Amino acid sequence: MRRCLECAQKDPDRRCVECHYFIRPAPVRRVPSTPVRVLLEDESGRQYPAQLLVLSTREFGLETEAPVPGRYVIRLKESLWVEVAGVPFKGKNNVHVFDILRVHRKQGTALRLSKEEYQLLAGSAGEIVQEITKHLPEHLQDLVREKLLAEVEKSELINALKVGKVMKYEGGRFRYISGQADLDLPMEEAEKLMRQAIRQGEHRREVIVSADGQKVFDLHGVPFDHRSGGLLAFDITEVIEKERKRDAPAGVAGLP
Repeated sequence: MRRCLECAQKDPDRRCVECHYFIRPAPVRRVPSTPVRVLLEDESGRQYPAQLLVLSTREFGLETEAPVPGRYVIRLKESLWVEVAGVPFKGKNNVHVFDILRVHRKQGTALRLSKEEYQLLAGSAGEIVQEITKHLPEHLQDLVREKLLAEVEKSELINALKVGKVMKYEGGRFRYISGQADLDLPMEEAEKLMRQAIRQGEHRREVIVSADGQKVFDLHGVPFDHRSGGLLAFDITEVIEKERKRDAPAGVAGLP
């Protein structure tokens, strides 16, 4: 505590993420390639924007105007939310350490982030693509990674990669491999895409809107052989909305 107070007076411009006292060095301490934007929500429902600057599986280093100390919820996905508590006097200039109290996910509750959750928050675009495609046949991995990274470079698809799913298609059936297990995909459209990819023997991509018009999915079908292939699916709803608002004329971004 005293170190942070002294640092705020003697070296106010020093970045907390560079300080090993802020979040101690460990194999799981990581600074994301770009800050991750999140919202802190207090018990009364008030929300505070924040940027995730550094993290471990048990702590977040956040830049936010949320009062500290205080307990908050960070909703990373619909089925994944984290309870955190600000640590008084650890940090400076609106940058503070927040202890992870509980991680709530569909499968249950834990006291720390899982390996997959940590990697998705901490990883760079290349690392996330690497993780998502590692289950594909080795001779196809480079091709798919190259195509996905090209998409990342020209859009904000990196956010969508955190809401993805990998499945194997064989004999007319899909089998879940990795990613977000509860991602509700338009399976009829996904099967059509896989049949085209296998029949044509090449990577196929299609953007599909859900039947209720509420979700947009980016589907990639990759053939393995004459009867099987892999499906990489991403929920890009938020990305599309961000791009729509960015491209809308000033003053009408909120209009339908």
